Amino acid sequence: RNAPLDFYISFDNVQVGELQAKYISTVCRQGNYAILGGDVSDNNAFLIRQGQLNIIQPLVERGDIKIVFDQYVDSWTADEGYRLYKECLSQDVHIDAVLAANDQIAEGALRAMKEANIDTLPFISGQDADEEACRRIISGMQTMTVYKPIEAIATKAAEIAIQTVREQHIPYSDLSVNN
Repeated sequence: RNAPLDFYISFDNVQVGELQAKYISTVCRQGNYAILGGDVSDNNAFLIRQGQLNIIQPLVERGDIKIVFDQYVDSWTADEGYRLYKECLSQDVHIDAVLAANDQIAEGALRAMKEANIDTLPFISGQDADEEACRRIISGMQTMTVYKPIEAIATKAAEIAIQTVREQHIPYSDLSVNN
């Protein structure tokens, strides 16, 4: 936020949140949801949350889903996800689904659940498709992750760098982001 940007290259993080919430709300149509968002210093955390709410807010308004825990996670880390999910568990409310903003946060929440000896895991999202998250999905511990191929964004960044050096027109350079 408030950075003097020349270019901003990113995935559609609203869509990332929508993909998470769409899948989780398909496999868990009713019940108590916990939301563990990204770091509040990262605007992407708000975009992901916006996408998640685009999908689940109508279900909340209809009474199918109840959001019983909603926190942002400092630094997007497993340790902070663990700490906050322990706080969630201390409320002694059954959780049916967890919208975790990334795979690290999902890992921390799952560690808290394991420590609490929770046998029936909630449905849980993530993003980044990191190796451990993929293993957790295969083993049935994590429900889904959003894969964002780094090659696509790295290629676009390299193209823009070359166009900048060559002083060529850069497509979409007239767009702005309110940061």
